[in-house]
Amino acid sequence: METTKFCQACGEGLIATAAVCPKCGTMTGVANRPATSGTNTLSTLAIVFSIVSVLFLPILFGPIALILGIIAAVRKEPRGTLALILSIVCPIMGFIFGFVFAAMMYGL
Repeated sequence: METTKFCQACGEGLIATAAVCPKCGTMTGVANRPATSGTNTLSTLAIVFSIVSVLFLPILFGPIALILGIIAAVRKEPRGTLALILSIVCPIMGFIFGFVFAAMMYGL
């Protein structure tokens, strides 16, 4: 076990990636952060729901895409802004296509 730093509370030797001192339980300042800035999980889901909302149930899939797009943009995912824009535009297009299709089918 390689010790490269020491606990500030008790002086115990720690490994470089230790988040908590094994002797006294003091936090060492190393945070185990989730890798949200480099992933595209939420933005990808938002884009998929946005595209689906163009063709199927924009009243359902649109808000889901919008919520995911907002969260992705706040977390600064690489495609978060694109996901947010598509989650606004695609459901609107879905409503327009739905009205046009209904007008053609039922002669409105």
